[in-house]
Amino acid sequence: MVENDRVARLHSFDTSVPDRASAIRAQNFIVQQISGHDGHDVRFASSEEIILILPDAGGMLKREGADRSDRIDERGVVIVPPGTYHFSFTGSARLFVLATDRPDLRDHDIANAETYRVPDERVAPVGAPFVRIAGAGEVQILPIASVPHPATNPRLKFLQSATMSINWVEYAAPRDRTSLATMACGTPQRRSSLAAEVCAAGVEPRTMSTAG
Repeated sequence: MVENDRVARLHSFDTSVPDRASAIRAQNFIVQQISGHDGHDVRFASSEEIILILPDAGGMLKREGADRSDRIDERGVVIVPPGTYHFSFTGSARLFVLATDRPDLRDHDIANAETYRVPDERVAPVGAPFVRIAGAGEVQILPIASVPHPATNPRLKFLQSATMSINWVEYAAPRDRTSLATMACGTPQRRSSLAAEVCAAGVEPRTMSTAG
């Protein structure tokens, strides 16, 4: 789909090198995939809440300067307060870091940074973050099996941070890209959208489609 010279593109995360991180962005947020092995430690930071997706589970999360760590044993989502964090892998696994602000990343760290060097004026900015009523300032560990789902679709889970919302949909294999639906917005200012295909362990490819 082409709109005002903007094209929806497919990008693949680089999974060829162990302990390698690769990042892709939409206009208002960045997704970073990190593949690690047992003991591999990674660092990430944001001035807003961060969403971590753990499709394989396995890791210890610690805020920089804090005394305690949080152990994550089940596949799912973790929402963390603003700050700088370290994640240490326990076993071979993937970690996806979603944030609207990543001061620790530079343009050369992001595969499609050039696409958004000039912002698309049709895309509304992030705006004021939502205020968390319960658990403000706490790490929210959400095993995906325990997240409520619509009565008619147990594969679908909705999750939200202060500045982002995501849909987790369980698939047994990669989707047919010819059947992927586009995001439709009826207002002049479109949402900044990005669809991630995070396949089951051992299934390729792992790809990201961006639309701006």
